[in-house]
Amino acid sequence: MDQPQHPQQPANPNPQGPPPHPAAQPPRQGPPPAGYPPPPGYGPPPPGYGPPAGWAAPPQGPPQGPPQGPPPQGPPRWGAPPPWPPQGPPPQQAPDPRRMRRSPLPLLIGLVVLVAVVLMALIPIVGGMLTASGGGATPSLFAFGEKIVILEVEGVLGEGPGYGADSKRLREVVQRWAADSSVKGMVLRVNSPGGTVSATQDLFEAINRFAEEKPVIASMGDIAASGGYYVAMAADEVYANPGTLTGSVGVIMSFWGYKDLVDKIGLEPRTIKSGQFKDIGSGARPMTDEERAMLESTVADVHEQFFEVVSGARLDAARSVLAAQSGRQPKDVTDEEAEAHLRTWCDGRIFSGRQALDSGMVDHVGTFDEALEHLKAHLGVKDTVRIVRTPRPQPSFFGVMRHQLQNAAPGTVRLEFRFTM
Repeated sequence: MDQPQHPQQPANPNPQGPPPHPAAQPPRQGPPPAGYPPPPGYGPPPPGYGPPAGWAAPPQGPPQGPPQGPPPQGPPRWGAPPPWPPQGPPPQQAPDPRRMRRSPLPLLIGLVVLVAVVLMALIPIVGGMLTASGGGATPSLFAFGEKIVILEVEGVLGEGPGYGADSKRLREVVQRWAADSSVKGMVLRVNSPGGTVSATQDLFEAINRFAEEKPVIASMGDIAASGGYYVAMAADEVYANPGTLTGSVGVIMSFWGYKDLVDKIGLEPRTIKSGQFKDIGSGARPMTDEERAMLESTVADVHEQFFEVVSGARLDAARSVLAAQSGRQPKDVTDEEAEAHLRTWCDGRIFSGRQALDSGMVDHVGTFDEALEHLKAHLGVKDTVRIVRTPRPQPSFFGVMRHQLQNAAPGTVRLEFRFTM
């Protein structure tokens, strides 16, 4: 059988460089040609590597054209193909390090840290919720056991967030404390010049109902005048610092008069009213004598309501003062004499805490801490009793501005238990 003819392989164009890869050309037969050094580092070919059986090296000489005849028979160059589909178990592969199961410890540590952060963020929120529900702000997160509560009446009394002493919020706190069996008593801390009449009376009634079930001791701060003094009358006993500014038992009604300004700039107010006194207190016109007498009557009636509260709370103290001054027994001092004594101090004047003690308007001269210790001794509780304070939220800027604009608006008339200078 004729041997197939193959074209002569070209010589290596770069004799000094590395020889071509064995797969690029069939291995040469016989010794390497003279002058061609063996490739460094190349060993004998692996088993099965080489030309198929029956093939010989191509003859030397010019190319003779494509090989003639059928392709040689024999096993494939790289051996028999593997069976398909694959038989047996799949080959075992090394696990991917990126997919290896990680330790859950970092995840657990992260969860613990996250829970701790959330709890720390929730502590003030829960405390605020407890405060809003009447629990107040306590030295610890939760106040268990017996408690003494401190109601702080701070700022101008009124109803709404624009007032420092929001009567509505304070009433709700007092009502919840009254229903709490763990609350044993209250210290009423007053630092207020007073405020609107209805808000003062509402707060006084709430504290008075609390005092019917549990003891209340009032402690006056820098100022407890007018409505501030009114609220303190709901307590069983009243403490004042020697320099506390108190008293000012009276009522005030104030509004603007701007008739001269209107005349100067040439404005003409026009009012349509259904009755003679519907625009009473209008600043666009002079007040008539009849209107003034009517407003004074209203103020006098509200002042009498104030005096009734003071008389009901301080009548016995005034009787004791008069008895000490006259050398008599308190039982020998009549109610008329005691009331007359109180009226001399309820004409709108102010006095210090020491003057209030001398006149019978307060019971003790002392600090807040002394008032608190007095309540503890009265209740017979331990020094470790929980002290629960009311929150004092800061009013918003817009709430304060709205409150000031309402007070300054022309035509605004307010009836107040308020000390003014």
